[in-house]
Parts: sequence; structure tokens; C-alpha cells
Amino acid sequence: MNIKVARSSYKNKEGKWAVIFDCSEKNYRKKIKTSLYLKKDSFTKDGITIIESYAGALSLKVILEKINDKREEALLKYEINNWSYNDLETFLRKGINFYSLEEYAKEILSKSKNNITAKDYLNVVLVFKKHLSKINIHFKDILKEKTIQSFKFNAQKNGLKSSSINSYLKKMGVIMNHAYKDGFISERFVLPKFAVEKIDSSSEVINFSKQELIDSINDCTDIYQIQSISIFSFLLACGGMNPSNLMNYEVISNKKGFSLINSILLDSKFHYLKFKNQKKA
Repeated sequence: MNIKVARSSYKNKEGKWAVIFDCSEKNYRKKIKTSLYLKKDSFTKDGITIIESYAGALSLKVILEKINDKREEALLKYEINNWSYNDLETFLRKGINFYSLEEYAKEILSKSKNNITAKDYLNVVLVFKKHLSKINIHFKDILKEKTIQSFKFNAQKNGLKSSSINSYLKKMGVIMNHAYKDGFISERFVLPKFAVEKIDSSSEVINFSKQELIDSINDCTDIYQIQSISIFSFLLACGGMNPSNLMNYEVISNKKGFSLINSILLDSKFHYLKFKNQKKA
């Protein structure tokens, strides 16, 4: 039996050719696709070469190495176990034991992300494993619409909020699209339309009593309480800003020198707060 790792005769819609197992012996010939697809310039007379400039070149090399290992294992088992052609084809069609999603998140994706983002993506994979009740999940599992349905159903049944489920699904989409760019899957992952639910963003209007604010000012006992309520009042006056927005304000006065427009609009006797990142304050 002779098994070559070669190029298929046809290219896919993305202009890539599948890497195949080309099996031949006497009157027998069979070509079996792997899940690896490469551009034409990767295939040479001397074999298959991963171009270093390719996106995810390191990952593609790992996959190609596993394919070659699979070839060697198939040849060995074919001889030792006296396999039939069907046995050989079944073994090769099972594919390669590629990285699980958890391994991919740990060993590949984490190298291009900061620690916080890497841990966040790994946590997404662990959440999927938990709600799918799986020891390991692979790319082919997530590509199945049924898997997304099962995850969402189980997550809802286990009390996970819709907003959290939406977040996990979207982040899984990011992980899968990274895997596509890295060459681990040959088709883009498309999140089913039914998966992400629209969340009602309307919020309850809170009525605020001016008298409570006045009473709170009168009840202040130290400078820190006065500072706190001053900031709170300022946030209210500016339409409900976040406290972090205060960092983007600066104090301007005539001592600093007003601009021409400010000198016309503002009274030089007072100090003003101006938003740093906007031309108009």
C-alpha cells in the first residue's frame, strides 16, 4: 500500500485546495480529503510547504504534521492488522485528532491576546463544556447548529441570564473566526439568527427628590461628605454621567488664559469646567 499526502483536483469557493490522502495499490486507488485546505503555492514537486507569511502559519504546520503522522499510522496498522481497503478508508476518514477548543484557546489563541482576554475566551469554552456536558468540544461540534441550540437550551434551563448567554455566543463566534483565520476550520462560523435574543434595554425612570439633596448637604459632617455630594450633584446636572467622565474635565479660568471664543462667552471672574475631548464645553 502506498499513501501520499497530496493536493486534491478541485479548489473550494475560497480558492484553496484540500490536502488529501492518495491511497494506491495494484488495481486500487482512493482519494480521501482531510480538513486542511491550502493555497496552490503551498503544493510543490517536493511536497507541501507552509508559507511563513500565511496567517496562522504555525497552526497550519501543526495540522500538516498531524496529517503526516496519521499517514504513517495508517500504513503501519494496514500491514500489521491485515486491514481491508474499507478498514483503511474508515480509519483515514475519521480525521485527525486536532486541538480541542480548550487546547486551542490555551495554546494558540492566548499567544495573540493579553492575559485578561485570553482567560475570558478560555472561560467561554469552559462554560460551553459545562452546559453541553462534554469533557471536550471540538470545532466541528460548534459548527453544528444543533450544538448551539443545545447550549442555549441547557444554559437557560440552568438559570443563566439571556444577556450572559448572548455574550458567550458572540465570544464563541470570535473564537471560531480566529480558528478559521488560523486554518483550523475550512468554513466560517455563522451564528444562527435565533441564537442571540434581543434584550429590552428600557430602564425604569427614577424620580429624584430635590429636598433629599438639600437635606443631605445640611447633614454633611466633614469635607469628604461635601466633596462626594458635590460630585454627585455635578453628575446629575450633566445628565447622568459616569464618575469616570470626571477625569476628562479640566478647570479653566482667566488666569490660564481664555481662548477668543471663551473670552466672549465666559465671565473672567469665575472658574469653569471644560470637557477636554470636545471643542465645545
